[in-house]
Amino acid sequence: MRSVLHEEFGHIRPRLHLALGLSRLLPPFVGNRVRTAVLRLGGLQIGRGTVVFGRITVTGSRHPANTVRIGRWCWVNRGCIIDASAPVTIADHVAIGHDVLLMTSTHEVGPAGRRASAMMIAPVTIRQGAWIGARTVVLPGVTIGDGAVVGAGAVVNRDVAANTLVGGVPARELRHLEGEDPPGEHPGNEQPGNEQPGNEHPDNEQPGNEQPGGGPITLSPILTSLRAEPRT
Repeated sequence: MRSVLHEEFGHIRPRLHLALGLSRLLPPFVGNRVRTAVLRLGGLQIGRGTVVFGRITVTGSRHPANTVRIGRWCWVNRGCIIDASAPVTIADHVAIGHDVLLMTSTHEVGPAGRRASAMMIAPVTIRQGAWIGARTVVLPGVTIGDGAVVGAGAVVNRDVAANTLVGGVPARELRHLEGEDPPGEHPGNEQPGNEQPGNEHPDNEQPGNEQPGGGPITLSPILTSLRAEPRT
């Protein structure tokens, strides 16, 4: 009986799970700084100036708060799921879109009777200034380089080079992006968190939107690059 109870409830972390529950009481895009402060109180390592726009889920480890580190001046949109079975490191000025899934665990392929065999874990790293489009899936062991952009709906199963645009299933490089100097603490906006929710979507065709952590970028060339790729 004790072993069954341990299997069922052994992963409860009262401080973290209370914070996650309280943060979900706020509607999306309401009380973003309050939500982020509550998550910090729950033990998540979240840097100064970072905001969380809606409910997020953190699972997959006996001590998930110790394996997730989010840098400064990031924003994380609603619906993000972080599998913290292995370390997840998000650097400064990173933008994460709606419903992004960061996976650090998977299984070896076993025999026909049970294909999902032994569990495997590997860390995920997202480096400074990267932008992860809505509903992207990042698989275990992936590093996304500085200033990279991942198109919405991509499945990233290998490392992404710095300052590149990738998209598709599986994600592949679509074009190189010009590199820029690292941004200041919060360029052009003295009120962190005032970014327009939803502008993280690479399919947003309104020119003049702000690239997370950088200067203005016209998004229609990115959309053109995505649509110009032949289907295989």
